[in-house]
Amino acid sequence: LHNMSTGGAYLMTETDYKPGSIVTLWIKSAQTSFFVTAQVLRNDPFGIAVCFLDLCDSVRCSIL
Repeated sequence: LHNMSTGGAYLMTETDYKPGSIVTLWIKSAQTSFFVTAQVLRNDPFGIAVCFLDLCDSVRCSIL
């Protein structure tokens, strides 16, 4: 996990995910940990940008 906001994240990965792909993520940080379904918005040689699809309000607040 390289960057995270309440709407999505940028994840460093060597796997080639195509834009539009739906992925299930387990995200763990010092503040929180959660599962979330996300859609791949774009990819580049270093990783992917995703948009969270089902982030609950309580987790969204813990990210802020």
